[in-house]
Amino acid sequence: MLENLMTVSTQVLILFAMIAIGFVLSKTKLVNEQSVGGMTNTLLWAVTPCLIIETFSRSFDPELAMALGVFSLSAFLGMVLAAIMGLLIFRKPFGKDSPIMTFASTFSNCGFMGVPLAEALFGAEGVMFASTYVVVFNASQWTYGCMILSGRKGISLRRLLLNPGILGLAAGLPLFIFSIQLPDTVSKIISSVADINTPLAMIVIGCHLAETNLLKALTDKRVYAVVGLRLLLVPAVCVLLVWLLPIPLSALACTVLCIELSAPSAATSVLIGTLCGHDGELPSRCVAVTTLFSIITLPVVAAVCQYVM
Repeated sequence: MLENLMTVSTQVLILFAMIAIGFVLSKTKLVNEQSVGGMTNTLLWAVTPCLIIETFSRSFDPELAMALGVFSLSAFLGMVLAAIMGLLIFRKPFGKDSPIMTFASTFSNCGFMGVPLAEALFGAEGVMFASTYVVVFNASQWTYGCMILSGRKGISLRRLLLNPGILGLAAGLPLFIFSIQLPDTVSKIISSVADINTPLAMIVIGCHLAETNLLKALTDKRVYAVVGLRLLLVPAVCVLLVWLLPIPLSALACTVLCIELSAPSAATSVLIGTLCGHDGELPSRCVAVTTLFSIITLPVVAAVCQYVM
């Protein structure tokens, strides 16, 4: 297990070194807020779909298709479990802050943190499962995630269908189901765009960290409640359930599932929170502090999974 921990820690440190680059670029004003917004949109609307398309550009495999279906259901149930835990724990003591804290505890930074780590540890197969999680995540955060934040019972069909994960899946899934091989030129273009996912995502996270008042964030008791649920309780419960329950998934898929469920709070907590009428300060603090602490918790979760699965 110690060897697994060292391996994962090395990969996480590499990712955080990239985050440090973004932090420095922002602090030195070489990158401004408008630039960060542009990079974020590039990641969401260009890189993420290309990554999903590249991942699903392979010959159809019935066994893999079944595994992806089971994985998708497991990912959804994991997020529902986290949401229930958040609603139960945060509702009374935190009042009006409960919805944003629940959202930040339910939805992880699976695209910007989880996918790069899965790619670093398991290569293309890890990315395939991680990308599948991102699709479920996108559909969930724009539906019942918005319901958590706004209290509305309706689901926006537009938000459900028109998001980067769903659009990428709509383009990539037929390639997998029908074993369609893209022309070499198109494939190389998609692959080249997908390759920038990890470094660009890490730099964007670093820029966002630089924009947050870390001193105030680190002294906010509400943030530590989110840290406890997002990085400790949710991962512990999920790893235990995945280990004990007879889920028909490979050790690799189970490890990717736990990594995605254990990543820090989703960067979209700020965006969706403000869209639903909440102040952006608390979600920004949650994202910043959980990201910092995940340098310790993520390697532990990944190493434990690789040891017990």
